[in-house]
Amino acid sequence: KAITIQGTLNSDGTLSTTIDANQSGNGFILNSGEGTETVIRDLVLTGAMATNASALYLDHSTCSIINCLITGNHSNLWGTVGFNGATGLLVIQDCTFTSNERYGVAAKEISLGNYTGEGDLVVNIDGCKFLNGGVAININFAGDISIQNCEFSGSNQYGPLTGEGSKINFYRCDSATLTNCLIADNEIAWQWGNGYGSGGGINVLEVPLTIQDCVIRNNKAGMGGGVLIRNTSCEIIDSVIQDNWAMWGNGGGILLWNSTCTVTGTTIHANFASPITPDDCEPGNPECSPPASGGGGIGFFDWQNPSELTLVGSTLCQNVVHQIWGSNGEWTADENTYIGFSCLGGCCIDNTCLPTLEYVCDNAGGTWQGIGSNCENADCPPAEPTGACCVSSGCVANNNDDCTALGGTWLGEGGSCDDCPAS
Repeated sequence: KAITIQGTLNSDGTLSTTIDANQSGNGFILNSGEGTETVIRDLVLTGAMATNASALYLDHSTCSIINCLITGNHSNLWGTVGFNGATGLLVIQDCTFTSNERYGVAAKEISLGNYTGEGDLVVNIDGCKFLNGGVAININFAGDISIQNCEFSGSNQYGPLTGEGSKINFYRCDSATLTNCLIADNEIAWQWGNGYGSGGGINVLEVPLTIQDCVIRNNKAGMGGGVLIRNTSCEIIDSVIQDNWAMWGNGGGILLWNSTCTVTGTTIHANFASPITPDDCEPGNPECSPPASGGGGIGFFDWQNPSELTLVGSTLCQNVVHQIWGSNGEWTADENTYIGFSCLGGCCIDNTCLPTLEYVCDNAGGTWQGIGSNCENADCPPAEPTGACCVSSGCVANNNDDCTALGGTWLGEGGSCDDCPAS
């Protein structure tokens, strides 16, 4: 039977009801075939300690989790919320995950494995925040995954196995789509010389991936500082991938490993791919010699199976060491794609011009003049003339349109407030 477990809200909308497991087991266990109609909402879930998923364990069941704070829980295996053998739809909406632990480190917040077969479970995560480190989402053997309007942030140093520390990790799911998400400030522990600890922000293996209207920034990993895409296809649309770091030396922004990817309308800039010599490596020790560095923006990996990249209307700039580089890959770019070191162009905004990046100019409501343009020759509209605007409360300096919007009387260009009638 479907039930709703609902807490109360304070007058300011904050959560008033807490479910505290007092370190004595799971917060909730659903194991009777529950579905999306079973709802857990408006609760603080804390104090759970269990071998399997601590706050919520879904055993051949699903539910809807809405407007909950999941914090201060401890798991020895799966993380904070987890399932096994589930079918149907799992909904997680407007929830915040923070300060949960697994093995004494930041938890895998949503750790889901459907080992009864692939494609059984559909997952929809909307409007959630994953804060203060840890693996946010780790989903294996599921159906379609849809994540939108979420924030994944907070420093994390977890690993070192490949994918173990990625903020978002998918394996053998039917598809995964991320829309309007922020993925930032994740760092994977990695081991020198073996490439483990890759895909700092996102790591997908055999999962068709779509990223749209997302910002992926300041993530670090051995390879694939921002995103690692392996043995699959991907589309990246209207997104920004910046300031990510591949510490082992390939794919600062994106690493394609035996994959096909189309990147459209996306800015990939200021990513870094360069090897680091650990402090305990002695000079001249061949075991400490890193591979050739490259692929600051986009890198290719896998000597046997080439990757394919198509760039459409995108910008790659100011990535170090190379904009695109790798051992085995082919790429094409259309005439509307820019690849080069310099990123800046003139931005006409508020009757002035500023050198900036295209997406920064667009977000500010300006008109970008193109890469390489400068404010000395930018074709910005002239500043509108200003003068005294007489309003009921006194006088302000304004242009005619803004004065009219205030219901004032404009005295013309250069008009003086001294000429306004006394109020």
